[in-house]
Amino acid sequence: MVSRFACSATIPLLWLATTAAASPSGPTQFVWGVYTQSVATHAAWARRGINTLVTHDAAFPGYGYSAADYNASAKRHGLAQIRGPGSGADNTAARDCGDPAILAWNLQDEPDGAGRQTPAELAATAAVWRERCPGKPVAVNYVSIGPAYQVDKAPNTGAPYLDYLALPGIDWIAGDIYPEQTQVQGQPPLLLLGGWNMGAMRPFLTTSVGAATDTLFAGPYRGVRPGSVGKPVFQFLATAHVDLGNPNPKPSSPRRFRLLAWSAIVNGAAGLILFPQVAGSLPVTASAAKGVLTVAAGWRDRTANPDKIYAGLKLDCDGCEGLTIAAQTGGTPGGTGTYSLSSRRSFGERPVVLTSPVGTSGDDSSPALLTELATLIANVRIMADAGILIDPGHGGRRAFAVWHSADVPGDANAVHAALPEGPGDATHLPRGFEGATFEKGGRTWFLALNLCDCDRLLNHKQGPWNVAGMRFARYEARLFTSDDPRDRLAQAGVED
Repeated sequence: MVSRFACSATIPLLWLATTAAASPSGPTQFVWGVYTQSVATHAAWARRGINTLVTHDAAFPGYGYSAADYNASAKRHGLAQIRGPGSGADNTAARDCGDPAILAWNLQDEPDGAGRQTPAELAATAAVWRERCPGKPVAVNYVSIGPAYQVDKAPNTGAPYLDYLALPGIDWIAGDIYPEQTQVQGQPPLLLLGGWNMGAMRPFLTTSVGAATDTLFAGPYRGVRPGSVGKPVFQFLATAHVDLGNPNPKPSSPRRFRLLAWSAIVNGAAGLILFPQVAGSLPVTASAAKGVLTVAAGWRDRTANPDKIYAGLKLDCDGCEGLTIAAQTGGTPGGTGTYSLSSRRSFGERPVVLTSPVGTSGDDSSPALLTELATLIANVRIMADAGILIDPGHGGRRAFAVWHSADVPGDANAVHAALPEGPGDATHLPRGFEGATFEKGGRTWFLALNLCDCDRLLNHKQGPWNVAGMRFARYEARLFTSDDPRDRLAQAGVED
């Protein structure tokens, strides 16, 4: 069991809570974010329950609209923002500094990876924006390459991770890790042993996302550095194929998406940011008639979601130079789709490659995963309504205790499809379960998660836990109280 505690009380201001001395604090709602989405998608994401747009700039030249257009659309749909302040004509810092719906400035993406910024360089940039806009938090997303979270140094700069995590000028920290989509590259498996990378804690079983969250949230608590105590932590979760160089990318599994989301929450996440983009390119067979593109083959399940918006994707083929997709106009679930083009051109059926002008684009989330997402959002709202998740005063997570799973003997990076059962102890849940406890109103709330892709019974009588024979389906989370063992969470029942 690891106690997690919150920072001192501050003054609430809409979403963002800050102290009178303009010391940034955390969000006062659980952040459901979505990454780098065009104006055309804002209505769909707001309808799904997403509350925050996340990006690293104020506008995207490839989409053909300005920062002002983006900002106006976000406000029109009631969406907060975590984004960059913009540059050149699109620099909106002076105008947006006092806007509480701009939750935080977002700095260079993955400075420890492809962004290649040292802690000193990152701190210098953060200092500029802290001076120009006092009270506005500064956020950064770390690359979270799985093995990098099991070593001491960042992959592309060689700087110690603790130097990044302890930077006083960085207020909010995030990590992006996609274990399902990147297996082909030797990335981390779904389950691994965490807890041994930044301190002397006993190793414990968790998900790769849980290990990343634990490192971001708890690493400095282990007596190595105190710098990030109280910082809100966010995790990216893929909802798309996210090919990332994989020639045969896998779609996100709804039940594994559920597992990773709950594991992040158990380990301290104050928000989850969805990555729904098609990264790379999509080869299809298509034709066009008077500005309407018909995809005949190659997209398959990627057209099954009627809300999918691929606005901005460029067409690459003989005869379609300069064309982009303007909007989806129709589609058959699991089959073809029709899309309006940027001009009324026509061409016969041929191979077409769809690419993004800004690197990643679109929404590739499946209907089944969106059903799971809706259930997750509703369940997080149950926790919020119970007053055990986010503190509306100072922002960020309320105080809670993490109960890690007992470890598994053997290879720390082996995938454990059917976990061997094992007992818990005074500080760990039985093998294959992780959880958190929250104190509220004189009673204890329990959140328990089954890490096994199998049905399992939770039996644990140590610490505040007094559970015998509680049945969990595979990758199921349950929320209950010390005086009532009934599960408070809805279960989507989505299989894949």
